[in-house]
Order: sequence, then C-alpha cells, then structure tokens
Amino acid sequence: GSDNTGTGNLWGIQLVNSAKYNTIGDTLVSGRNIIAGNASYGIVFQNNSDSNAVIGNFIGLNAAGNTAFGNGTAGIVIDAGPKHNTIGNGAVNGRNIISGNNYGVFITGSGADYNRLIGNFIGTDPTGTSAIPNGSGGINIATGAKFNEVGDGTVGGRNIIAGNTSYEVIINN
Repeated sequence: GSDNTGTGNLWGIQLVNSAKYNTIGDTLVSGRNIIAGNASYGIVFQNNSDSNAVIGNFIGLNAAGNTAFGNGTAGIVIDAGPKHNTIGNGAVNGRNIISGNNYGVFITGSGADYNRLIGNFIGTDPTGTSAIPNGSGGINIATGAKFNEVGDGTVGGRNIIAGNTSYEVIINN
C-alpha cells in the first residue's frame, strides 16, 4: 500500500468494472496481506464487482498487527453496486483485522446489497482484547445499501466490533 510515511497510494486494492470471483488473502499466515497506509481506501469494491472474498488480512495495521497504520478514509469500502461480497469466513485464520483506519467498513449506495461481514475483528488487535480504534467508527451501512449481513449467528461468524472512537455499528439508510 504505502511507504512508511503513509503517503503512498490513493487506494490499496481496487475491484471495479464487474470484477468477480476474486479472493484477497488466504487462511495461511503466508497468504495474509498487509493493506495499510493508503491515502483513501485499503480495499474498494465498485461498479458491480460481485462475489469476491477478503480473507485473513490486516487492514490498517502494521505487519505485526500491534500498531495502527491506517488507511485515510476506510479499511474497506463497498460502493454503489457490488453484491454478494464476503469479508471474513468465520474461521480463526479467515478473519480480517480491520483497525486503525478512519472507518473500518463502509457499505454505501444503491445496489450495495447482500454483502456479508463474517468473523472479523474491527477496532481491535489480532487477539481481540486490545483496542486499535478506527477513528470514526467500526461499520457504517449507509444510503441505499440493503440486505447486508453483519455476523451469521455462529460463534465463528460473529464479528468482534469494539474500541472504535465514535461508534461500533451505524445503519444510516
């Protein structure tokens, strides 16, 4: 994403123009991405980029996972159109740590529907026991986004959303 000053790329990873069926990350530590220090977004989904997965990454943290190295606007943005994307998978090594950003996850706009946040730590360190806050909040589901799922009702599928500065979850439709 960035050099160590935080003045690198505008966006870390961008999925646009109907990008489908991609996986960012892995359940192996060697497959983990460190997506941090970008001026705006760590990962952004736009333009009908559907059915992608984000698994096992540190988003807004340093490689050790113990210090914020946030993305300027948000760790993950799903914006106006993308559907059926899955962030996390409910397994311990499939969780994303989304901390140290301005917003953790921001889902917004008409058509940003049926996306799932499953088993992530948002606003904490990788153990889930210490706060590394997202500055404005954990999860913001906003204008026009519908049928999005936060957790799946299983122990592994619950998200730990804690320590964020302003709020944990806001649904603002």
